[in-house]
Amino acid sequence: MGMHIGTPVSGGTHTTYSKYGVKTFLGDGTFKVNVTVMCEILIVGGGGGGRDHQYGMSGAGGGGTVIHHPGIVVTPGEYAITIGAGGAINANGGATSAFSQTATGGGAGGATDGGNGGNGGGASFIWYTSDDNGGTGTAPSVTNGFTAYGGNNGAGSRENGSGGGGGAGAAGITTTGTYASATAPDGGAGIEIPEMSADGTTYYWGGGGGGCAHCCTLPTGAGGIGGGGAGGKDNSRAAASGGAGLNAGGGTNGHHGGTGGANTGGGGGGGGYDGSGTGAAGGSGIVIVKWEIL
Repeated sequence: MGMHIGTPVSGGTHTTYSKYGVKTFLGDGTFKVNVTVMCEILIVGGGGGGRDHQYGMSGAGGGGTVIHHPGIVVTPGEYAITIGAGGAINANGGATSAFSQTATGGGAGGATDGGNGGNGGGASFIWYTSDDNGGTGTAPSVTNGFTAYGGNNGAGSRENGSGGGGGAGAAGITTTGTYASATAPDGGAGIEIPEMSADGTTYYWGGGGGGCAHCCTLPTGAGGIGGGGAGGKDNSRAAASGGAGLNAGGGTNGHHGGTGGANTGGGGGGGGYDGSGTGAAGGSGIVIVKWEIL
């Protein structure tokens, strides 16, 4: 990035570290530029919500998509920032828009097939029906040298578990194997963007939510790295939430899925096999702008 003296911008929450200034937007706002400056920009959409109990095992929400530019010239003016909300239970995540780019939200966990979105939601497994398909992920279109991360599918369901949500870096995981040793329906991993945060810490963004596994002996789905929420458990083997994000996703809470981490774009976990097992909301998006101050 090019060098610039002082703080040539306003709006958002201001921090500095090393030789960098950073503006972080956790909610809607305006990025105001006083003089031309070279900026690194991160835009993350909201994660999709996990599915409620569906007389079986419920699918997880997909992570929000991620858009990044390592260094772009931003000219004087005002730039509207819109932060995508995390999807409510059973709903897609909201889109985050900034600098003429739109990071789409993740798909919701499906009632049968997973919901479509920037990264697809996981499918639910409904007793006495056939296996269902994960939602389709579609990466956002970008311009002006930005790079988009996403377009990963949610996982399909099988008799031993629902599907994990797709993440910005990888597809959701489908349960495989026999009942006694089947794998967990984990959420897909988010994408790592080095040192792109308020203090220079490296995080992952847009992890998919974890699905729910069959009862008794199988591990339920872990949230994808980058803020994905864990799937609801149907046993004593609770799964981990998706760490390595700005905020961790929620852990398993009884039969209930865990929420996506706030401002990570993490997907919500799917509800467990229980009449009261609920899915969880996805995590909201974020915009971060960074520039040199020396």
